[in-house]
Amino acid sequence: MGLPSSLHQLASEELRKRITEPSFPVSQWVLTTLAVLQLPTADSTSEQRDEAEELVWRLVAESLSSKQGAALAATAQTLLQIPPALLTSELKAQLAGVLSAHLGNLPRSEQARQLEYNWDSLRSPALIPLLKHLATIPLSNPDDNRSDVVETRELKAIALRRWYELDPQSALQAAIVQVGSAQPSLPARSLFFLPKDLKLPQFERVWADAFLATDDYRKEATLASLMTRFGTGAEVSVVRAKAAQNVGNWACMAQAAALAYLVKFDPASARPLVEQAIAERGKDKTACNHTVLQEIARYANDPILNELAIASLDDPDPEVVNDSLIHLIDYGDESARQPVWERYLAWSDRWRGHEDELEARPVDGKAHWEGIALGQNLAHTLLASQGWIATPELTAAVLSKCVGKQVCEQTHNLLQFNTSPLNVTAYSREDQRNFGVGPFQVKSLDLLDAKIAQFPRGTRFMLIPSSPPTADQKALEQQVTEIIMSKGMSISKAP
Repeated sequence: MGLPSSLHQLASEELRKRITEPSFPVSQWVLTTLAVLQLPTADSTSEQRDEAEELVWRLVAESLSSKQGAALAATAQTLLQIPPALLTSELKAQLAGVLSAHLGNLPRSEQARQLEYNWDSLRSPALIPLLKHLATIPLSNPDDNRSDVVETRELKAIALRRWYELDPQSALQAAIVQVGSAQPSLPARSLFFLPKDLKLPQFERVWADAFLATDDYRKEATLASLMTRFGTGAEVSVVRAKAAQNVGNWACMAQAAALAYLVKFDPASARPLVEQAIAERGKDKTACNHTVLQEIARYANDPILNELAIASLDDPDPEVVNDSLIHLIDYGDESARQPVWERYLAWSDRWRGHEDELEARPVDGKAHWEGIALGQNLAHTLLASQGWIATPELTAAVLSKCVGKQVCEQTHNLLQFNTSPLNVTAYSREDQRNFGVGPFQVKSLDLLDAKIAQFPRGTRFMLIPSSPPTADQKALEQQVTEIIMSKGMSISKAP
C-alpha cells in the first residue's frame, strides 16, 4: 500500500520471478499483491481490479506445472481459494485433483482446514490411505491444550470423520482402536459423528481403571468423557468414589467430565457431588464453581442440573449465579421462569436509584461489572431462554425493570431479533452445533426441535445460509428446514 509508484514495475517483476520458482508457494497475499501492482491508479474501478486479479490468477495457474512438493500443494490451494469468475468446473476439478494428490505436503493446520472446508472438491476414495495415516497419528495426551497437540488432535479428528464418510466400517474399527485402551488418542468430542447409540462396554472397565490410576487431569478428562459417551454406567461406583475425594480441589475439566458420567448414569448420587462442586470456594479451591454447570453440560445433561441452577440463583457469589443463568439460557425449562423473574426483581430493586454507582468506572478498577453482567444475564434468561417464549407481558415487564444503560441497551438489542419472519441460522464446527432462531441460541438439533414446538403454529421463519455453502452446511440447513416444516411452520430462504 505504501510502495511508491516508481517501484511498482520492479516489485511486479520480482514477484513474477518468484511465482515461476518451483519451490516457491504462491499464497493469497502474493496473488492479490501482484494484482494490485498491475492497477493504473489507487482508485481503479472494481472491473479493473477483477481483470488484474484474473490475469495474475492465470499466470499463477501456468506456473503450477513446474511446482514441486509443498509449493505445488500450497499454490493449488491458493488457486482454488481465489478463483476467477470464469473458472470452469473442469479446471476446478483438475486443481482439486492436484491438491488432493499433494495434500500431505501442506502443514497440518492447512490439511485440517482443507478437509473441513474444501471437502466437496477433495472428496475421493483415493484419499483413504492419507486419511488413514492422519487419523492414526500417535497422540498420548489428546486433551493437552498445547498448540501442537490441539493441531494434531483436530487433524486426526477431521481425517477420521472424512474416512468414516468414505468407508464407515473400516473407519469405525480404526476409531475403536484409537480409543479402546488405557491410553486413548482422541477424546469423546472428536468422535461426535459416530452413531449416538454406539456403546463400547468392553472398554468401560479399562477406562475406569486408568481413570482411577492417574492423577493427570487431562487424562482423567479424556477417559471420563469416553466413559460418558460410550459407556453404560457400569463403573459408577469407581467414578463416584474418586469424585467424592476430589470435588472442589480438582481441575475443572476433569471434575466436569467425571460428574457428567454420574449425571448421565446415576443422577441421584451425582446431585450431592454437584452441589458440593457449586458450594466449594476459597483460596485453596480451584474456583470451578464459577463454570461447573456449563462444563458438565458439555458432556451430559439431566433435569437435576436445572434444579441446581434454580437453587443457585440466590448464591452470594455473582459468578455462580451467572453460571446458573447461562445453563438455564441453554437448557432451562418452564420451571425456571418464575424463580428467574423473582431474582431479576431483587436485582432491579438493588440498583434502582443507584444507576451512577452501577455504571461508574472508578480509577481503582473496582467497577460493578458483576452487577451489570448479572442484570444482563437475568434479562437474557427471561427473554431468550431455551425453556419458553417470552409473552408480550413478560417482555414489557422486563423492560420496565431494567436498570443502567448497559443492561437496558442489551435488553433492547435482544428484542431487535424478534422480527417476522424470524431469522434462522445454523453453525457447525467439529462437535459444536449452534442454531440461531431470532434471539434464541440453541445448542443441538434435539433442543431446536423442542424450541420450534414452542412457537405458535403458523410462525414464519427465514433461513440465512452460512458461508461457505459446503455439502455439510447444506445438509445441516436441510435438517433445520425439516424440523420447522414438521411443526406446521413455513420457512423461506433469504436471497
